[in-house]
Amino acid sequence: MLLTCGALGTRTSGVVGDRVLDGLLPHRRPRVSTRKARSSVSRYAERQDDGRPDTSRLVTDLDVTFLEPDPEPPTVSHDDRHTPGADRRGQRVLDLLHADPDRP
Repeated sequence: MLLTCGALGTRTSGVVGDRVLDGLLPHRRPRVSTRKARSSVSRYAERQDDGRPDTSRLVTDLDVTFLEPDPEPPTVSHDDRHTPGADRRGQRVLDLLHADPDRP
């Protein structure tokens, strides 16, 4: 496809433009059914009584409660990355499960 500019006959697309225009995708197939727009009304048709307000509310005050922190974590963690595979806790659990699969 060669684009020309009116009576002058000058090219308006170069080599790259010609290749792009030659490689365009085919037209989409015609749509046979209408698109259905999503509607929040159909999704949330009935209001649930869950204690939340039905409409936006103006926040006029706020109560903040500070909770006590959790107790200190243990000083030594169990890092078994350097433990041989057979001695790791996960492997021992799997061995137990394979030995007795019906165990509660």
